[in-house]
Amino acid sequence: MIDFLSNIAITVSGRWYLLTALIWLAVLITLFIYRRTNPHVSSPLRILLMILRGSALVTLLLALFETQVTSSWHEDVPPLIAVAIDQSASMAAVDQKGPRTEQLARALRQDLPRVWSDPMTQKYFAFDSRLRPLRPSELDSLQPSGDVTDITSALETIHSTLREENLTAILMFTDGNYTRGGHPSRYAAESGVPIFCVGVGSTQPPADLAISRVQANSFVYTGEETPIQVTVTGTGLATVHAAVQLMENDKVIASTTLQAAGSPFEQVVHLSWTASSDGRHRLRVQVSGQAEELAQDNNERTVYVDVLKSRLLITLLAGCVTPEISFFTNAVKENSRCRLQTLVQRTDGRLYHVDGQPAALDSLDQTDILVALNYPTPLTPDEIIRRVEKSWTTFSRPILFMDGADTDWKKLARWQRWLAVRTETLQPHAFSATVSLTQEGAQHPIMRIPGSRMAGASAWNLLPPIWVHHRIQGVRPGAQVLAMAAGEAGRPDVQQPLIVVFSDGMVNTAALLAGSLWRWALMMKGINNEDELYAVFINNLIRWLQMEKKKELVNLSLSKSSYAFGEPIPIQVTAYDVRFNPVPDASVALVMEKQGTTMTLSAAPKGNGLYEATFQPDSPGEYEIKAAVQKDGALLGAATSLFSVGAYSEELSVRICQRPLLQGLAAVSGGRYVSVDSLYTLRGQLPAQALSRIRSQRLDLWNHGALLLFILACLIAEWWMRKWKGMV
Repeated sequence: MIDFLSNIAITVSGRWYLLTALIWLAVLITLFIYRRTNPHVSSPLRILLMILRGSALVTLLLALFETQVTSSWHEDVPPLIAVAIDQSASMAAVDQKGPRTEQLARALRQDLPRVWSDPMTQKYFAFDSRLRPLRPSELDSLQPSGDVTDITSALETIHSTLREENLTAILMFTDGNYTRGGHPSRYAAESGVPIFCVGVGSTQPPADLAISRVQANSFVYTGEETPIQVTVTGTGLATVHAAVQLMENDKVIASTTLQAAGSPFEQVVHLSWTASSDGRHRLRVQVSGQAEELAQDNNERTVYVDVLKSRLLITLLAGCVTPEISFFTNAVKENSRCRLQTLVQRTDGRLYHVDGQPAALDSLDQTDILVALNYPTPLTPDEIIRRVEKSWTTFSRPILFMDGADTDWKKLARWQRWLAVRTETLQPHAFSATVSLTQEGAQHPIMRIPGSRMAGASAWNLLPPIWVHHRIQGVRPGAQVLAMAAGEAGRPDVQQPLIVVFSDGMVNTAALLAGSLWRWALMMKGINNEDELYAVFINNLIRWLQMEKKKELVNLSLSKSSYAFGEPIPIQVTAYDVRFNPVPDASVALVMEKQGTTMTLSAAPKGNGLYEATFQPDSPGEYEIKAAVQKDGALLGAATSLFSVGAYSEELSVRICQRPLLQGLAAVSGGRYVSVDSLYTLRGQLPAQALSRIRSQRLDLWNHGALLLFILACLIAEWWMRKWKGMV
């Protein structure tokens, strides 16, 4: 309410006396011009023309002097009470006092109107993971379902939203079970606004059996037993005999029995599970309910586990003992997804394990990637050549060939169909060479060294020389040359392919046509922090070799497996062709399925093979998402993942009203705590002081568009009238 206008101030940037003199001068000039007219016009018209000319000149002067008009007045602001109502899932629980929704509805309908007194005003809010305004008419239709309670965020948002109003108190209806945002008392102590907490629900623990926590590895491997640890808590139960089950696709895959005498108790139950396929799996843990329980909505939980293919078996066949074996082994050990089997040839031509035991080659059929390091040699028996050839003919797999001084290229020709290079050599021809990335290599993911301080080709240019042992005729048609071996200063004309890769769309293969690559790790130790290049390069190479067509050409990424209801879900899809080059301008279709309902979405290109979309679920539940990537009408690949929205959370793990927390929150803020059935006792207790303040408003006349329009309107009107009367 505005009491009265108390002050108006006008300021200019120059001298007042100068502005006044110029205004008088403008008025006098206007009077002089229109003292007589040709032709003669009536006096009323002459006065109107004077007013138009004078107004334009005076307004122009006010603008030139940057005139500002400031007005101030007194204002009485009535007290405002912010009513914040917890709408998280725990507010729908049933306890000894009955359903909390009924307790809350009764308090809002019957007791809350008795609390208000003149001249109080109210604004209503609902909160769970976020705060949102409520209309008074919505108080009768509240349905708590949020899976997160963030009291601190609700208080912060109320303060920022009502910063300009006379907020005298916050009346908060909640059970105090916050699950996000930290302890609210820390914020309340600094807010300066008293908080009156109304505790909803019983402070006595109900008869309840709950799964409070499920622990499982986020990533596991197929074929390996995975432990799952389930923590079960109980309150208000004399004895417990319950079945704890692990389920997938509504099928029980593991179970055990839980027994407990007396409560409260917390017991850890151990289950195990072995995944038979890779991808994201949705598992459900369930504990059977007890007859005394008032509700059983916290008797199960869902957990997501990403299952990777079983560890890759890499078999390294080495023609002789060389430092390359040790450095290659150390690099592969950094990748937890790989298991390395090293077999070294001795002078008798047979292969031996590193512990000296003869190798039987029984594991060749289980090998995922074969690494031939300076192998085969003239000592290699034809039996081993035939054994590899037979195994790879039955089932093609990647081969990484690493040339050496003793490599027998005639025997290597038996494996030609699985190699990236042609096996005809010009002649043994050793020379020292440095690395020179090709244009394709600079863009290929194998050659990217993200941990390097030097970007791109610069990191490779720093590497020490290596030895090339054989000159080759060329590479396989369709192969990509990622790097060249360039002769040193004395032999700049000597060049040949160094790093070559090939993919037929089903199987990838690679060749490193030089020896002594271990020098990249040893001699770069501590120099510009480039010593990690060798290990990163080897692991990039292994990852590319084991990539499967149609499956890993398209990758679907979600930031997590469980989202709060109302939380936007960012989706990323990356698409590559068979040579692992990013695919631009593809069509990426996303299909979300939930309990028979299908929703579609398109992902937008962001460059470099990346496509992004944001999904906003309209209801909680468990979802399956499928991404299909098409290019020029052909399917490039597809990927699938799982996630949940509004899944079980800590909201349902605590069943009692947190009276001590709410009492502390009220105390540090200067408020008061009451239970929901004692809400009426707050009548006359809420602060109701009106705020008297001075408000002001400044108008910059010189910077106002209407001022320019006014000047133009006056001048145009004057010109039109003079034209109309034929005045000169």
